[in-house]
Amino acid sequence: MVKQKYHHISANKFEADHFQEFFDYLKTEKEVANKTWNHYLGTLVRFKNELRKRDKKLWKVDPLERFEKLPTKSYMHAAYSNEQMKRILRYCEYHKLDNFLLFIRFCYYSLARTNEVCNIKAGHLDMEIGRILIQGETAKSDETYCGIPPKLKEIIVENGLHKLPPNHYIFGKAGKPEKEHIGGKYFYKKNKKMLQELQLNDKKYTLYAYKHTGAISLYIQTKDIKLLQRQLRHKSVNESENYLRNLG
Repeated sequence: MVKQKYHHISANKFEADHFQEFFDYLKTEKEVANKTWNHYLGTLVRFKNELRKRDKKLWKVDPLERFEKLPTKSYMHAAYSNEQMKRILRYCEYHKLDNFLLFIRFCYYSLARTNEVCNIKAGHLDMEIGRILIQGETAKSDETYCGIPPKLKEIIVENGLHKLPPNHYIFGKAGKPEKEHIGGKYFYKKNKKMLQELQLNDKKYTLYAYKHTGAISLYIQTKDIKLLQRQLRHKSVNESENYLRNLG
């Protein structure tokens, strides 16, 4: 096997042909998907770059230069249809999953990531300006803000969330606002069970998909791609357009 054949070869002896043999092995023997192939390539590139930082003399010719990422098609986080969202709403109401439904609505209207929503405190809700602070440790970059759409504002006021102590998380560990947040795994398990019972347990439907569904809904209502970009807090319109892939 490839991993045994080159087990004792030092890094500086590896050439493009060695990597070619490894990638051929992945495709022909392991029959990995393009996404997995790309993952291996990315890992090797990062490892190679780290080694070259330590020793500038390594590899006069980049041994991975000839390899490019393979095309992939993502089906993850597919948006829910209107009918599916109605079924999800009825399920939550029937089973009295008020906290879970509130979480879904925050993801849907704010377009924040699930881990970001879990970390929203009452003090992060700026009702006067109409925005929510997304903390830097939960956002992908520094602290950012997402807007509070009219419907989300209604939900916040209706539940009195803006009147809670500023240090209380909206989604507390006890199933209600408190000083310790509940964590995304709780909602992941709730969502997984619900989707199974609704026979929507296709892998493309996920907890993260509520954000995608909300993004599509916002664009359909406004046809304003720049508004969508601001709400998603993306640096480019192209990144935001990726959320509209279910529109065709």
